[in-house]
Amino acid sequence: MPDTPGCRTTTVPTRDDPARDALFRNLLDNPPFPAGSSLEAQRDILDALQSINPDLPADAAVRQVTLATGARAELVTPPEAHDARAILYTHGGAFVNGRSAGVWQYPVYRIAATAGAKLLHVLHRLAPEHPFPAARDDVLAAYDHLLRTGYDPEQIVFVADSAGVNIALTALLALRARGAPMPAGLVSIGGWIDLTDRDESSQEGPLDPLAIPAQLNAAARAYLGHTDARSAAANPLHADLHGLPPTLLLVGGSELLKADALRFSDRACRARVEVHVEVWEGLLHGWYLFANGVADAEATYRRVGDEVRQRCLSRAEPGARARQRDRASRAPR
Repeated sequence: MPDTPGCRTTTVPTRDDPARDALFRNLLDNPPFPAGSSLEAQRDILDALQSINPDLPADAAVRQVTLATGARAELVTPPEAHDARAILYTHGGAFVNGRSAGVWQYPVYRIAATAGAKLLHVLHRLAPEHPFPAARDDVLAAYDHLLRTGYDPEQIVFVADSAGVNIALTALLALRARGAPMPAGLVSIGGWIDLTDRDESSQEGPLDPLAIPAQLNAAARAYLGHTDARSAAANPLHADLHGLPPTLLLVGGSELLKADALRFSDRACRARVEVHVEVWEGLLHGWYLFANGVADAEATYRRVGDEVRQRCLSRAEPGARARQRDRASRAPR
């Protein structure tokens, strides 16, 4: 990585966790998405995974929102939410999964609660029924929705996981092309950024059960449709990254997609983007979804929440937070 101010990579030790180790062994022995399973079967499996996480607390408010593109979103409001601070969340699911996005409901609630923010969870349209740029356009519509309802761009942070990171990054690139105001930052969790084909030789250790190269390749092709995998519009690793907001990339030390985070960080640093990669030792792709089985999932929610707070507070000028709070309180919801 170039020696650029604000760019760094650190390793985050993870605690001994027998429950996590048992979960990972089970995933390795029994991949949840067997080779050859149909897309409909994969969607059913992911929807069923909602049961692995706790229910939301009774005082959590979730409101349905319809975006200008026709896509749905959920506005998640924990009791701790600051009226003027917002997260725009883009879920993963390999571009093709996540009809209900239920498996993400508890993780995004915890992120919102630790950040003290409202969170707009974009239930973006899925491929292959809706190829690129549909999901990207849904994220742009969600950002426009937040701006129209009174949020200051500097009090909005994009957060995304897995394939959602590619979608969020392409939305940021589209915002830059428009000359639109950028949000305060981006947080990537286990981001899938590069849509070119990859093979099993790119995995350092055992195959990552939630990021199997052949399945990623098929999902990327379904998402891209007629768009080239190296298109700068669809693949941030082939785009000019100048002008993107400060970015934090959290990635598992044992996951296939660690290479994406490191390659993106190198390119972003060369483009003078402030970027920090944290490699969390021993974690596989999707660790953050298993709130009941991985102690480091809760640590991840806290880390993301802390980053959101830091980004929003660092952008708030003296007196600005009061003005933003007043504007948000008067805006329609």
